[in-house]
Amino acid sequence: MAAPSTVSDTAPVVPQDETLVFPLVSFDSESAFRYLTAGTRYLPDEAAIEKQRYESHATFAPDLVPLRDKLASVKRRLDAVADFEYRAARNLLFPLAHSGSDTAFLANRAGHKLDETMEACGIWQSWCHDELSAHAAAVARSPLTQSPSVSLAFVDICGGPGSFAQQIYAATRNLTHRKRPRVGWDEAARSGESVAPRKTQTKPIARIQGFGMTLRTEHKGAAEGWYPELMARHGFVPTYGMDGTGDIYVPLNIEALSSVLVHQNCKLAVADGGFEVGQADMHLQEAMTCRIVFAQWYAAVRGLRLGGCFVLKLFDVFTPFLRDLLFLTACFFERAWIVKPQHSRCVNSERYLAASGFRVSGAFANPQQVGKPDRHGATTWLSLPSPWVAYLARLHRSGFDDASAASLILPRLNGDDGVFCEAMVARFNSNLADRQIAALDAVLQCVVARRQDGKMYQRPPAPLPAIPAEHPGAPLSDHEQEEEEGREGADDEHSS
Repeated sequence: MAAPSTVSDTAPVVPQDETLVFPLVSFDSESAFRYLTAGTRYLPDEAAIEKQRYESHATFAPDLVPLRDKLASVKRRLDAVADFEYRAARNLLFPLAHSGSDTAFLANRAGHKLDETMEACGIWQSWCHDELSAHAAAVARSPLTQSPSVSLAFVDICGGPGSFAQQIYAATRNLTHRKRPRVGWDEAARSGESVAPRKTQTKPIARIQGFGMTLRTEHKGAAEGWYPELMARHGFVPTYGMDGTGDIYVPLNIEALSSVLVHQNCKLAVADGGFEVGQADMHLQEAMTCRIVFAQWYAAVRGLRLGGCFVLKLFDVFTPFLRDLLFLTACFFERAWIVKPQHSRCVNSERYLAASGFRVSGAFANPQQVGKPDRHGATTWLSLPSPWVAYLARLHRSGFDDASAASLILPRLNGDDGVFCEAMVARFNSNLADRQIAALDAVLQCVVARRQDGKMYQRPPAPLPAIPAEHPGAPLSDHEQEEEEGREGADDEHSS
């Protein structure tokens, strides 16, 4: 059915024809070491780690609460929209939001989002630049003789069923094979000899070795968490940790993954973990996913080599916890960005943290070896203070439960850096939230227009509720109300 003219006339257009990139502040190694060293005096022990319930307003950064509440109020209006109406209007207004992939080697859109993120930040080049440059020099010296292949490794964390890994193999397929004529073919052809056609010689430029850890479940046509074609690849090794579940919340599973990667030249980690959040809890999505976000981040920094790159999926950055995580990422990596890929739906809160130039490689495995060359000849640039190594392990082990998440990573440290907190985080939060609000408003206007025209996408199973004309304020829960009253009382005491 063709879209009615009232849709384009009444619904605001939210462009989705570009990938948005927001650079985070970069610290040199000396500044990063100074921040981390100063922070060691504030790191709490296991019993003192403070946690906040997901539904508590105190979980969210005070300066970002108005923006977060504005976005949450728009999401509340979607309660009156049927799922089939929402999907149809979304796909009509934003064609890139369709599920699935238009590429034969990708099973869904996730691979496109990874490709766009890595391309926008130069991570494809950063991942293998040094190794390929060294190899090119060797080939130039002797182009027709045997030369060793470059060994590159990546790890896909919570990536099942495997679209990220599919994209990496597809993007590097020109590196894994190089065709050239056999020795003597050109000379024979020039001499006029009768020579039967001979096949070109296929020689690998690089060997791409992938590792993956995801929950060992069957879903979306995937066996044991991964697509069958990935499981059948010689260059992909799934691992499920010590307990065989692939659960990255289990500390021993993180240790098992690190032990596998310690002997690999792993310079790329990608993480796409998440879970379904009900419509009623969409405004709590960021707080509810803090645990899986941190577990993926922790697994990645445990396995990356010096100079490595990282891509991690996030949902909003309103909580102090995730703002601290961005700050810590800026200390651990030379460069970091927040990216909204072109294929990422502008109606949702998804965005990606991308980083390159990892500079604390090896510090977790053996702090005494920091600064010494590893088996690949790499040395660390930044010695991570040993209290941080122990604290991050404690945070992964005890900082979360089913109803709450750790409130902070860097007590009394991150808040002092106004440049990072205000100029960087507030800027991309405002930009992406405004775009998401406009996109959701466009979907709601489209649904209203379709209802008024009587052109439903399908017959509704029951009478549909009216859509509120304005953004209703998100009601506070009892727990939030108590917190709000407590803050008001504290303000009154301070003013008196």
